[in-house]
Amino acid sequence: MIRRFSILLWFMLRSVPPVSSGRLLMPMVFLSAWNLLHFAEAGERMAFVWAAVLAQSLQLWAVMPHSPVQMKRSFGRARITYLAVLALMLMAIAVQVWMADPLFSQRLLSALCIVYALVMLLGLAGERDVLDSFAPDDGQMPMAARRHMLRLFAFVAFVILTVNEGLILFAVPLAGRVAVLALLPILLNFAFLHMLRLTRSHLAPIDLVESDKDALGETA
Repeated sequence: MIRRFSILLWFMLRSVPPVSSGRLLMPMVFLSAWNLLHFAEAGERMAFVWAAVLAQSLQLWAVMPHSPVQMKRSFGRARITYLAVLALMLMAIAVQVWMADPLFSQRLLSALCIVYALVMLLGLAGERDVLDSFAPDDGQMPMAARRHMLRLFAFVAFVILTVNEGLILFAVPLAGRVAVLALLPILLNFAFLHMLRLTRSHLAPIDLVESDKDALGETA
């Protein structure tokens, strides 16, 4: 039984494309910054917060050149929407620095997951702006497949929320939280791709490899 499971797992991992550098950026910066600050004896709480802030800032900078185009395509109001989202994210980063509290940073992550999941539910309820933003119609993807993508996005947000709150509930040491939160996006990348493959009947006749890249690009 163990041998069969190992062979199955090996074939599953072989079928998944490598994790892109963009997907690795935030967890790598988070983990590296934590180690450097901890080595510099900045204190665990301060190291956690600043590592999180640096990772968020770098991720924000990485997606900024593409955001106006995506906003314009989805909403038609690129400048206003883009500036509003940017202001909110910068405000969240600034408040984390001011609070310097790891618990606050984690609660902020949980709040973001809840908002994200609610937005996905709005899309499933028929909100066209959400549907066109997160699962755009390229002429090949049927409506059932687009709605299915939103369900998967909501599921990913729920997993992150559950893991994050579990780390808080069980009072996991900060070093353990950093390790889990840094590894989680990579594991979710594999899980998301496998969920797409396991539900490929909902996605036919889409080229699954290309749709994986597009879908994961929306979650970055």
